[in-house]
Amino acid sequence: MMQQTSWNTDLTMGYVDPSIWLLVLIALICYIIMIGLSAWILIRLWTIVGLPAPQKIISQFNYLESCQKLKFLLAAYALLLLSGVGCLVAIC
Repeated sequence: MMQQTSWNTDLTMGYVDPSIWLLVLIALICYIIMIGLSAWILIRLWTIVGLPAPQKIISQFNYLESCQKLKFLLAAYALLLLSGVGCLVAIC
């Protein structure tokens, strides 16, 4: 089905191995599992180390300047994107 869809969009496209789509699906599943596992590990380590409550950290985040908030959010997005690319590279 995906092969027909690919050929319908671009007739000059060559043959795509059907297992590529399965590998991309496996990479996405790995990515979701990695995010869940990372969150679980973070919560466990949070309680062991004794860091302040997330509500306190969020309230301190609200006091940051907007450029500092933007830098932090861009860094978090870049790490999330990098982990997704890493999962794709590991599978393919």
